[in-house]
Amino acid sequence: MYSAFGFNGEFEIFQGVSKDWAGRFLTKMRTFTARSKDESNEDKRFSEVATGLPDSFAMSGTMLSEFNVYQNGQLTRFTAVSYNESPQVIKQRMIHTLRNFRLRNAYEVPNERGACLPGLFIASTGTDDVSDIGVTFRMKEHPDVTIFFADRSAGDLSKMTSQQRNEFVWTSDAIGKVIHLHGPLRYRPTMMAGRLGTASFATVTRYDGATDYAYLVTVQGDPKAAIDTPDLELLVQRTAKYAAKGVPPVSGDELERIAKAVAASVKRRPVQ
Repeated sequence: MYSAFGFNGEFEIFQGVSKDWAGRFLTKMRTFTARSKDESNEDKRFSEVATGLPDSFAMSGTMLSEFNVYQNGQLTRFTAVSYNESPQVIKQRMIHTLRNFRLRNAYEVPNERGACLPGLFIASTGTDDVSDIGVTFRMKEHPDVTIFFADRSAGDLSKMTSQQRNEFVWTSDAIGKVIHLHGPLRYRPTMMAGRLGTASFATVTRYDGATDYAYLVTVQGDPKAAIDTPDLELLVQRTAKYAAKGVPPVSGDELERIAKAVAASVKRRPVQ
C-alpha cells in the first residue's frame, strides 16, 4: 500500500500483459487523443508525440504529458503533470524520460546512474531529476512480514530532521490507531546506507483491534550535498493475519532482529 514509482513523474508498471490487449489499449489512447482536438476546453486537448518505438504511444497537453510503451509482456505508463511548470517543460521531461528508460531483468543491478523500478531502469543524465520511489517486499519465509523502503530526492521533506520524520510517520495514521514505542530512548540514533538516522520500534494496535509490531528508520536528506543525498525511509512491520497457515506470526523480538538486519544491508549502489 505504500509503494510509489515516481521519477520525473509517475510510473505505472503492468506485467503479464498480452500483445493483443496492449494493442487495443494503445489504439484506444490514440483515438482518445485524436478526438480531444474538438474539445472546447483547452485543458482537455492533447496532441500525439512521436516515440520512435514500436507498440507505443505518447501525448501531451496543457495539463499533462504521457507515454505508454509495451515491451516483452510489460506495459509501462508514465505521466508528468503540469503544476508549477509550463506544458512545454513537462513535455520535454516526458520525452527525456522516454529516451532514457529501458527494461531491467529481475535482480539486475545497473552500474550507471539512474533509478531502478520493478522491471525498469531509468538512466539519469541531469541534476534536476526528481525521484520518489518506494517499494514494498514480502518475505517468502514470513509472509506476515513486509518491508517498505523509500528513496526520495531531498527537498521540502528534508527540512525535517530524521527524528521529526520518524515522529511524523508514526502519527500519520497510516500504520495503526495506537502506537506504543519501546525502550527508554524511544528515538535512537542508527546508521543506514552509511548515514546517521533515527530508529524506533513499536507495538501497533491496528484499526481492527489486532496487535502487531513495526520498526522504522528514517534518514534526513540534504538538497545542498555535492552528491545525491536523498531522504530514506525503512518500515518493517508484521501483520499477523498474513502468517502462513500452521506457522505462528513472528514475535516482536524476531521482527526487530529482521528489521535491523535489513537496515544494515542498505547501501549506496556504485555507479560509473
